[in-house]
Amino acid sequence: AKVSRRGGSVSSAAASLLGAGAGGVEELCEQLTDDVVAWALLRWEVGSGTFVRSKLVAIHFNGEEVPVVRRGRLNARSGEVMALLGEAHATLEVKRKEDLHLNFICERLMKVLTADAMEKSMSAEALRKDYENLIAEQKMKKASSQKSIGPRTAKETQKNITVDWALSAVGDATGPYNWALLEPEKLELHNAGYGGIVEMKDWLNEDMVLFGMVRFTFGREKAASTMEGMTAAPKVVKYVFVHWVGPKVSAVRRGKWNAKQKQADAQVRSICNITFRREAHSLDDLDLGDLISELLRLAVVDGAVSDAGKSQISVEEYMASLALEKQQIEADLEEEEAGPGPIGDLDTCVASVREAGGDMNWVLLGMKKPETEVKAAAEDKKKDEDRLAKEAAAAVKAEDDR
Repeated sequence: AKVSRRGGSVSSAAASLLGAGAGGVEELCEQLTDDVVAWALLRWEVGSGTFVRSKLVAIHFNGEEVPVVRRGRLNARSGEVMALLGEAHATLEVKRKEDLHLNFICERLMKVLTADAMEKSMSAEALRKDYENLIAEQKMKKASSQKSIGPRTAKETQKNITVDWALSAVGDATGPYNWALLEPEKLELHNAGYGGIVEMKDWLNEDMVLFGMVRFTFGREKAASTMEGMTAAPKVVKYVFVHWVGPKVSAVRRGKWNAKQKQADAQVRSICNITFRREAHSLDDLDLGDLISELLRLAVVDGAVSDAGKSQISVEEYMASLALEKQQIEADLEEEEAGPGPIGDLDTCVASVREAGGDMNWVLLGMKKPETEVKAAAEDKKKDEDRLAKEAAAAVKAEDDR
């Protein structure tokens, strides 16, 4: 076998497992850079119900920044590595990481998935939606197989969550929090969470005045892709501003703290459009059914919903949407806390991707760079950075001397 310039063997190295997971194309892309040659296998679910079938997509990632000689040597091994992945329904070649996205794959698949009438009738958009459903189901399956962490508020995490971040999270229709409360002195964060209005009521101290915002969502679909995850944007989103006046607050403090109401209101309005405001002196003043009835009444008055759409704004729709929201957020938290963890050996991962309903839906193989080459590349990068820093310093000095 021929040895590379820095002592690593390219042509004789065995194919290695570079990664595997259940997060689909987006997760796979995180493992790639344009200076590598690698091979991947993706599992796609086509159809639904009793008609669901698995389709396998092999991807040859031929990074355009790989030196020509090295790329040639690695590509000569392509048949060998593809054999490890097994047969696929479609094979794609991609040269840039930015090109490996859902739309590209769907468009290419439509050209080859024409084996029967059902597939011929499918559109690229339907193919994409099927794949998004697969990814969401995989994440839910992983979450349900682990012990539920239960609702966790900002106070119960170890993270330093700022009031601006919490309010922005509530203001985002798919954000990780759906309620937030501000304390009355400096309008700092009192608490925030994703358990909805019922959870928020647990944090309303009887001896305090608090200001908050609650996000109500209705008509959330089961799966769709967003920038942060796989929870679909709900069809209807409403916000309620809550001014809580605890029954045990002294008259002096009540007057002092209530004076902050306008400032808190403005802070919330900078994040979202408030549908209505509710001042509450007891938990009964924040009855879920009453709040949603008011949201529906105002939506009808404003013409925001038609007669046919009235059924979307209901306690049942809110609770169904909240359940999906909580499920997705907890799945993301479980994944974040669990970390990458061991993924098994090459054969196990490939078998899992090839199996319909397997725990993994992508696997990535490649030839790992020899340690000597990785070290040399790091040294070269450091030298380049030092050189550029010196040139910049010299240019500044020359300018000053003028």
